[in-house]
Amino acid sequence: MITASDDGAQYGLVIANHGYALLVETAGGVMIPCVGRRTLGGIYCGDRVRWKQADGNSGVIVGVEPRNAVLARPDTRGNPKPLCVNLDQIVIVGLATPETGTMAASDRIRIDAYLAAAELLHIEALVLINKADLYASEAARAALDATTAPWRDAGYDVLYSSTRTGAGIDALRARLHGRRSVLVGESGAGKSSLAGELLPEREIRIGEISSGIGRGRHTTTVTMLFHLPDGGDIIDSPGVREFRLGKIPPAELAGAFRDFRPFLGECRYRDCRHVNERDCALEQAVADKRLDANRLASYRALLDPQER
Repeated sequence: MITASDDGAQYGLVIANHGYALLVETAGGVMIPCVGRRTLGGIYCGDRVRWKQADGNSGVIVGVEPRNAVLARPDTRGNPKPLCVNLDQIVIVGLATPETGTMAASDRIRIDAYLAAAELLHIEALVLINKADLYASEAARAALDATTAPWRDAGYDVLYSSTRTGAGIDALRARLHGRRSVLVGESGAGKSSLAGELLPEREIRIGEISSGIGRGRHTTTVTMLFHLPDGGDIIDSPGVREFRLGKIPPAELAGAFRDFRPFLGECRYRDCRHVNERDCALEQAVADKRLDANRLASYRALLDPQER
């Protein structure tokens, strides 16, 4: 393992990011509070960096290694604001209504937004329906299977889990092994309980990270990276609870829906936006029950308003 560069800087990994407060893990596993040189621009959780010792037990980041798979959302001006970088996988934690096994349209759209983001980043995605023990009746479970069928039909893995019964946890661990994953999901889906199940020493680690960036135990706005005991990493970011796609051209967004691809190029108009044009192949596929209507509705909801 290379631990130092030619200019004497050491290599490290950014494991926590709170604005300008950064915590870098050294090659030896030591956590060093750092600041970045202004000329480097933004530095994010998951970045591989070069840093040099400063006064006391702190450092200065002097370089950032090339990134891949940058998960970002638009800021108030519409510019992309990275949340975390160098990802292999997005794990989307969802929750259906226990009594019916169905999901609100807004929840389906949120999951479809994450799936589209994974496609645009060329990384893997997993749909994880948590609190599976709540779907006790056969009718609710059958409805849940029907709710999640469009994602399975599109080629995504869908996993049911429960931290109360342990169902699905081993399968989730296997899926996380050797990958850097970001956990995303709506409030109340049980993301924190899942992280606690997967990371036995999570609270101790949170305390160490919070102390390292000078935030005590107030961690609600801190993006953190945790190492899994069996290999792999999990990034937990508060910013992904309100994730939105930026302005994606219609053709690019449509291509990010796997199940649309067999029909793309078959529309009457080459620049079809799949909204209200005549002879749209996607609309025909929905009518023929070869494409799920909710997926087309999600695509339209995720389009930039100027394109609808």
